[in-house]
Amino acid sequence: EDKRRLRASFKIMASTWKSKLGKTYDKSYIDAQDVQMQARLKRLRNNGENRICFDCGEQGTVWSIVNLGTFVCFRCASAHRSLGTHISIPKGCTGTYLWGPDEMERMESIGNARAKLLYGSATLPSNASDDQLRRFLLDKYRDSAMALQNGLLISSSTTDRSAVNKTAISTNQQVKVSPDFLTGVTANSTDKAPASTITALSSSSDDFFAQFGVI
Repeated sequence: EDKRRLRASFKIMASTWKSKLGKTYDKSYIDAQDVQMQARLKRLRNNGENRICFDCGEQGTVWSIVNLGTFVCFRCASAHRSLGTHISIPKGCTGTYLWGPDEMERMESIGNARAKLLYGSATLPSNASDDQLRRFLLDKYRDSAMALQNGLLISSSTTDRSAVNKTAISTNQQVKVSPDFLTGVTANSTDKAPASTITALSSSSDDFFAQFGVI
């Protein structure tokens, strides 16, 4: 009886596929959509600012941070891996991995240009050490990732003031390029996103993103 249940469980697992964002799909559907998804992903990756690493400004983006909706270079993706999936979820975007509709929609809805409004535009130059890069990414994304997990999003503007937590925060609080660990390294940008507010509209991150047209 136990063996039969185990075989049945393996059969179900083999027939389904789970995205990096947690949604489950029929594996045959994902396989059938692969060519189309890879074409969409290639077009998106080669479009505008998506060609430039969101975290260091280097040309060439071969990975994405799928939960954050950004495109990055190989080195920055490696640094993101060390942060843990509670902060960032890297995923290759050069044809090696299957992509789900929810992942593609997240990347299309945000992308590097819009991400500047969510996370700020500061980047770290390529001469930064691996440890400096990791600490920079932690400061840049830790609060945002927590907000996503709790159904919150850092929004640059909102028209529904009744739904807004009145505590405004600036991107400077998230992207802290402090001299104590960046000795000899200067951030490529000191630009700050507009004053932001934390909006609590739903405990579901999917429902919350939908409020802003982001899936």
